[in-house]
Amino acid sequence: MYCNVSDLIQVPFVEGGRDKSGMDCQGLFLEVMRRFGNEIAEAIPEDYTSSQISKVIVKKIMSGEWVKQDIPLPGDAVAMAIDSMMPNSVQHLGVYLGEGKFIHILKGVKTLISRIDDRFYSRKIKGFYRLVKDV
Repeated sequence: MYCNVSDLIQVPFVEGGRDKSGMDCQGLFLEVMRRFGNEIAEAIPEDYTSSQISKVIVKKIMSGEWVKQDIPLPGDAVAMAIDSMMPNSVQHLGVYLGEGKFIHILKGVKTLISRIDDRFYSRKIKGFYRLVKDV
């Protein structure tokens, strides 16, 4: 499945942002997932912290809404532990686009597309997760 995200590249990081004038990690994740046909409610409070992202994701995954995948398909969530002080905790989300690429945004950086085999990100990825719509 193809998803056009070209209009999201270079969108600036804005804490709590939910449109093309600025987005945060969750805002971009929700928008790209919507474009893949997955409507997801705001799952993380606006004043979230890195540890809250991890707790929400773990809770969702344990609920059976998301299933871990060995090989990602376009539209799968890319869960990452970016903070080296919390290597077992998910603090960052992206969406797999296919061909080894995923879209994401980091604080202080505009929206970008990175490769899952990138030296930095390959060590940070904790897993790929697919939303199961029949739950």
